[in-house]
Amino acid sequence: MSLEKIADEVLETDVLIVGGGIAGCVAAVKASEYGADVTILEKAAIRRSGGAASGMDHIATIPHGGITIKDIVAKVCDDGVYPPIYNKKGLMDANLFYAAWKDTKKRLQELETWGVTIRWDDGDYYWIHSNRTGGMTTIRFHGQRFKPQLAAAVQKRGIRVIERTMGVDLLVTNGRCIGAVALNVRNNRFLVIKAKSTIVATGMVQRIFNPEDGAPWKYKMMYHWCPTGAGDAHAMAYRAGAKLVNMEFSSWYSRLIDDKTIMFGSLTDGDGISTRIVNAKGEVVSPNAFMSLEKYVEEEEKGNTPLYFDVPSNPEDYQRKREISTADERPVTLKYLKDRGWDYRTHRWELHGTKPLSLTKFMAGIVVDEEVRTTLPGLYAAGDCVQAGGAVTGAIATGFISAETAAKGVKETEPPNVDEEQVKELKERIFAPLKVKDGAEPLEFETKIRMICERYTGIFRSAGKLKEGLSRLADLRRDWLYRIAASTPHELMRAVECHNLIDLAEIHLQASLMREDTRASFFRKDFPYRNPEWDKKVIFVYRKDGEMILEKGEFPEFKSEYIKENDQ
Repeated sequence: MSLEKIADEVLETDVLIVGGGIAGCVAAVKASEYGADVTILEKAAIRRSGGAASGMDHIATIPHGGITIKDIVAKVCDDGVYPPIYNKKGLMDANLFYAAWKDTKKRLQELETWGVTIRWDDGDYYWIHSNRTGGMTTIRFHGQRFKPQLAAAVQKRGIRVIERTMGVDLLVTNGRCIGAVALNVRNNRFLVIKAKSTIVATGMVQRIFNPEDGAPWKYKMMYHWCPTGAGDAHAMAYRAGAKLVNMEFSSWYSRLIDDKTIMFGSLTDGDGISTRIVNAKGEVVSPNAFMSLEKYVEEEEKGNTPLYFDVPSNPEDYQRKREISTADERPVTLKYLKDRGWDYRTHRWELHGTKPLSLTKFMAGIVVDEEVRTTLPGLYAAGDCVQAGGAVTGAIATGFISAETAAKGVKETEPPNVDEEQVKELKERIFAPLKVKDGAEPLEFETKIRMICERYTGIFRSAGKLKEGLSRLADLRRDWLYRIAASTPHELMRAVECHNLIDLAEIHLQASLMREDTRASFFRKDFPYRNPEWDKKVIFVYRKDGEMILEKGEFPEFKSEYIKENDQ
């Protein structure tokens, strides 16, 4: 049987990009400029997709004003102020962060030539102080049209964009990635895309945990970050044999309830002000928004919770600036505020209790080298699914780098030869839920995954809880994964996401069980202190011959040439 008879459409391209967020759009524009034929697969529509879908108000951690790239790498990879996670030395690839972030200014200037607005109203860059780096390393900008402008740059270059189409699994022949299969989430069309180079850029992993707002059994769109974060790239890469790292780490980040009514970034760093945290008695427990989980637990044990971001304590000029930044990044928040009758000048925002929100940004992800090659030849990764790809700075950086490396790989690669049997098997799995009668809804299955992860891995873990969670995941996989029913294209997409989510939940629990240690954002009640045997050690996870493999390893030391390099 030929591919044309198996698939509704078969396409060939030089560079396939799965995910049309910031990183995906940047990679597409640059790869086309290198002469590659480029195709983007996007589950939504690139004009308003990914983490900047509704807008953006700042670009952070830029070497500037006496703060060097080495200073920033030290803060991010060692001290832990961005994100606010401490004791994580050795858990992040410092070489990758250095290589990715050192040229941020040049890349922003190039984005401006594409028609992307970065400068402030007066025509200059609006630099603001960052409490995370201790210097003027953040640019404020009116980013409400940031994503539409990137989409326009893509369209101007005539790049093929296939929207409302989800990348489902990667195609592999002779140990090399040669493209992907995809599902149109509006009409169930099944696509095969052959590619000489493939870039995955679908964001982070959130939905193995409950969202911050809303009824978790009903709503799944109330996460702080992009709510489509089902870990598509992580799961596809894992099933194809690429390595993942730090998948045991989940984030707390001193996040807040009612997230949609205020922008968290305006509490931590907006215009140089970091909002203090107070307890239920009104006592200041942190002079800024960066508080450790241990401090929260201490206040809990004293009976001093809930804790609150003391937003009314911010000066009036900053309250006005917050309203402007909110309009730049998430204007719907202003409507939420009005509907609830809340005001920044009078209302305090409650912190979450000890609840995980996502796998840890900047830490958990697909393993890549400094040219963002994964461990699977032919596959590259960009954006939030890799360590240095987080936030706007990382998405832009890894978009640029992946484009250059992938386009170069095109010239060195023969036309792909697809295994028809692999395609046939993938199609049967994808469409199986359409044949199920009286089965479980995808959201029921996903909610069960979230309940297991919240209960058995959560923030505070132990061997007994993790083993019980793994047992329940195994039962769920055995009894219900192939009893998920779908009657519409949208439900079929959600069913496909369930395969990704259960794979990632199992990886998360298995890696958590292996790490007998407490450090960074990882806590084991049965190993409550830092274990020297885990100093600078990470867990690599990959699949081989259908089995999960977990290996203890290390990232390379910071390169001597980077230490000697003049980066002023």
